[in-house]
Amino acid sequence: SWIAATDAGAAIHDRSPVTAIAPAPGGGATLTVNGHAVKARHVVLATDAYTDRLWPAVAQSYVNVSSAQIATDPLPRALQEQLLPLRAGISETRKITYYCRIDPEGRFVIGGRGHSSEQLDPSTSEQLRRAAVARFPELADATWRHGWACRVGMTMDDLPRVHRLAPGVWTAYGYCGRGVAMGTALGRVLTDAIRGVPEGDLDFPVTPIERMPFYPARQFGATLAINWYRLRDALGVPA
Repeated sequence: SWIAATDAGAAIHDRSPVTAIAPAPGGGATLTVNGHAVKARHVVLATDAYTDRLWPAVAQSYVNVSSAQIATDPLPRALQEQLLPLRAGISETRKITYYCRIDPEGRFVIGGRGHSSEQLDPSTSEQLRRAAVARFPELADATWRHGWACRVGMTMDDLPRVHRLAPGVWTAYGYCGRGVAMGTALGRVLTDAIRGVPEGDLDFPVTPIERMPFYPARQFGATLAINWYRLRDALGVPA
C-alpha cells in the first residue's frame, strides 16, 4: 500500500498522470508527466484495466468488465454478528459471483458485476440490494447509503499476467476481480524482478503479451458471455 511505500522512503506524487512511456535504449524509460519528461531506471505499469493507450499491446490483451459495490449504513453490532459471525469476507463459487464483507465501521458491503464500467447505475444498485436481501433477509430494512463502480481487467483464462515490456519496464495485470490479493502477491514478484532475480526463478511465470482474439468485438463478446453465465447460474449449472 502507499502507507508501506512511504514508510520505506518512497515519494508519492498525486495528480501526476503519466501519458506516455518511451523505453530507453539502455533500459528504463522516459515518462511524460504533466507535459514534463521524467527519466526512470525502472518502471512498473500497474494500471490493469485502465492501461488504455499508455501501452496499447497490454490494453489489447484483456477485456474490461464492470465491478460494482454498495454498502449499508453502519449496522448494530448484534446484527453484524448474526450476518457474518467471524467477520470473514465471503465469495460465491458461481461463474458470475457476489461477494460480501463487513467493513471496520460495521457497514455491510456487497459487490458483483455491474452494467456500466465507469458509474454505478440504479439498476445495478437494485440488483446488488436484491442479491444481499436474498442471501441475508435480515437486511430487508437496511439503508444502503454508499455505492461505487470501476473497471476490472479480465483475461481469457481468468489468470493474471506478468510481462517484461522492455528492459527495466514491467507490468502485472488481469486480476479478474481479485486484485487486492493477487496484486499484493505479484507486487512482490515485480520487486524481485527489479532487484535482478532471473525470470526463471521468479514465483510467477513471465510470459509474452498475447492479443485477445477478436479484439474489436471484445466488449460485445464479454456482454454475451456474462449473460450466458448468468443463465447457467440461474439454472444451477456448476461453474
